[in-house]
Amino acid sequence: MTEWRVRLEGHKFDLQALAAAFTSDDLNVTEQDGGYVLRAREFEALTDAGEVREKAEAIVQSLNGLGKTLLNGFERVAVGGVTLIESETVRHNYVTFSGNARIRSNMTAELYGGTDAPAAKPDLQMLFGLTHDPEVAKALRIFGSGDLDWRDLYVVFEVIEGDAGKAIREGDWASAAVIKNFKHTSNSVGALGDVARHGKESTQPPKNPMSLDDARSLVRNLLDRWLQWKHQSQGA
Repeated sequence: MTEWRVRLEGHKFDLQALAAAFTSDDLNVTEQDGGYVLRAREFEALTDAGEVREKAEAIVQSLNGLGKTLLNGFERVAVGGVTLIESETVRHNYVTFSGNARIRSNMTAELYGGTDAPAAKPDLQMLFGLTHDPEVAKALRIFGSGDLDWRDLYVVFEVIEGDAGKAIREGDWASAAVIKNFKHTSNSVGALGDVARHGKESTQPPKNPMSLDDARSLVRNLLDRWLQWKHQSQGA
């Protein structure tokens, strides 16, 4: 039986975290031959390495989004080479290169406490099942794409708000004042200059603009709460 395997590129700590979280026959990350490979049941029907890579890119975008949402200190990984296993002795390697992975220094790795990988939440693989929803896939794709600016954060927020609606307020995911400040700051030319969502100030700038770090933390928390809420709603 043939099998497609996709090599993942990135820091070992992040790859270890994914391997700990994704262990099912449908989707798993395993350490192999000095690296980490992605296997997915969705690869089985594919016959072209380009198609496998395209599918793997979509999967990894969601993995990165989940990792950045649920794992402290997680940095995104990238798709590397694609291999078709025909037998124990026959392998076809399709080598590609990606500049998406960011390799961290030892100093940056201290986010994990020095040498330990982040502990994967047990529901990470379960939540991956939500990515069949285009809105979930979009939010995770954007959130896991790299350094998030105000526009990225606002789009993710709008996706969540459009789907969850009043559940944000009823579930106390964030206070109305904090969300109002996030929106006001995001749109304010006076507060953000050229990186604001709007090109013209339509109101007075916020008295206490939200920092970008706080905005990232807010949207991360909302994304986490939204994913948990959607999973619980589906299980109800």
